[in-house]
Amino acid sequence: MNLNARPIPSAALFIPHSRARAAAGGVCVGLVGRSQAMSRVEFHFHAELNDFLAPVRRGAAVIYRFSGRVSIKDAIESLGVPHTEIAAIVVGSTAVDFAYIVRDSDHVEVFPRPAPAAHAPLRPPFPGPPRFVLDTHLGQLASYLRMLGFDTLYRNDYADEELARIASQDPRILLTRDRGLLKRSIVTYGRYVRATDPQAPGRRDRSALRAGGSDDAAAALPHLQRAPAPGAQGGCARPAGTEDPRILSRVQPVRELWADLLEGLAL
Repeated sequence: MNLNARPIPSAALFIPHSRARAAAGGVCVGLVGRSQAMSRVEFHFHAELNDFLAPVRRGAAVIYRFSGRVSIKDAIESLGVPHTEIAAIVVGSTAVDFAYIVRDSDHVEVFPRPAPAAHAPLRPPFPGPPRFVLDTHLGQLASYLRMLGFDTLYRNDYADEELARIASQDPRILLTRDRGLLKRSIVTYGRYVRATDPQAPGRRDRSALRAGGSDDAAAALPHLQRAPAPGAQGGCARPAGTEDPRILSRVQPVRELWADLLEGLAL
């Protein structure tokens, strides 16, 4: 449960978009003090993937310099973004998967959701209904998921190796705030948890920025359905005769938290 982010390698440079466009529309890249024989790749990270970058690199073109044979997965994770957060990678105009070997002068777009164009699947769909294993610092979230009826494993003494093994072998979706744990190669399904409190200020502001909205994701809840409009019949799964709006006001934020977690997973 080491929550310290991996440092950005010295081979990675950044170029803010406002300074990156030359008069001809190209990207202006300065020379670096390291060997000029090193190859370079230009990365553009979209939407909330920028959260994993250093603040000065957010919304910028990131130049990654390398030598030898490097997979695109390793290059992306060396910049701080776990592979579990990525839904699509496009090199030039071609969708690629994590096994792609980067080449000099590649232009890479990395998306937290499937790209508008056809994309190469990065992982198979999750087998069966969602089931989770949670890191040791997410006890409150484990309670919420169990309340919603999800198959959820949680202990406050899991070692990182055990969490990764359970996520890989069962399999389960690993939820954590430890980026390094999500970067482990045996972890296929996972999600970096940005907020664990359904009532946290600003949490819904973040989810509103995500494409697809929460309604589709919330439909996957096993025991809760959308509350009906006033006067409508059927709908919300709650005890018969319970119309107390205070109950509904507590259910909805939890549904929205679940929508945030589900978004971006291949379920």
